Amino acid sequence: MSTPTIDIIRHATAEHNVTNLEIQDPRITKNEGLTECNQLKQSYPWAEKVFAVWSSPMRRAIDTARHSIMPLLRPEQQIVLWPELQEVNDRLDGTGSPCPVLRSIYGDAIDLAQCEYNWFLKDSDSLYAPAPDKVDTRAQIMRRELRKVARQAVEQGKPDAHIVVFTHGEFAHWLTDDFEGVTEHRNSGWYTTETRSYKFEDLFAASGPIRLLEQETPERAYMRQAEARRDYPGMGPEKRKRLQKEAAIGRAAPQGLSPDELAYLYGVGQGMSMHQRI
Repeated sequence: MSTPTIDIIRHATAEHNVTNLEIQDPRITKNEGLTECNQLKQSYPWAEKVFAVWSSPMRRAIDTARHSIMPLLRPEQQIVLWPELQEVNDRLDGTGSPCPVLRSIYGDAIDLAQCEYNWFLKDSDSLYAPAPDKVDTRAQIMRRELRKVARQAVEQGKPDAHIVVFTHGEFAHWLTDDFEGVTEHRNSGWYTTETRSYKFEDLFAASGPIRLLEQETPERAYMRQAEARRDYPGMGPEKRKRLQKEAAIGRAAPQGLSPDELAYLYGVGQGMSMHQRI
């Protein structure tokens, strides 16, 4: 039986991506960012099957949704904002805006029902603090909520529905539980407006972990095979994933790592010095 597809999209190029300045809740750029959105709008093939559009409440994600997928949908379709989808790090550019500010900018185009007033605060006691256990909890919450809406689509006779999710390069790795491409100097393997499609391993499972399986394109399959062929001496998959998780929240390299572990975290391939790789 066909089941709904989850299309996960990283936001378009934003102001902080091109200026390297600390800007709170930056918008997408008027040149490169809007161009990427237009390209996505022209290439996205499943507009007639979109069941829901979800987004991080950060402005670069909302902007990307508004200028890419939303023009293809019926006018009354809203973007549902989920704070769990927000950026991972707690830098200024990883900090969002209060709900009244978002409402004043986007009006009724957004659904703020899931956003508490202080959703953008990332204190140590907040769910949104950049700590691996908390980011992992956020990802589990989102997979559970996405599975709920996918089940709703099936119940409404739309098993081939698409649910579109706009998020950030760092959090996309946590949401999919796939950290391929993350190194100390590259905290995300997703490029701007990259779209990857997923289905649930078992949409109607009564218990157990909720897993998303990528519906790989030939290009993505090639990249994954190339990553699998890389040699990381003395380091098993669990240790590699732990180091990648540290990098995917913008942390510095943990202390006490071996030369091989540091080489992996810095993305050094076989036959390449760290200086060449950087």
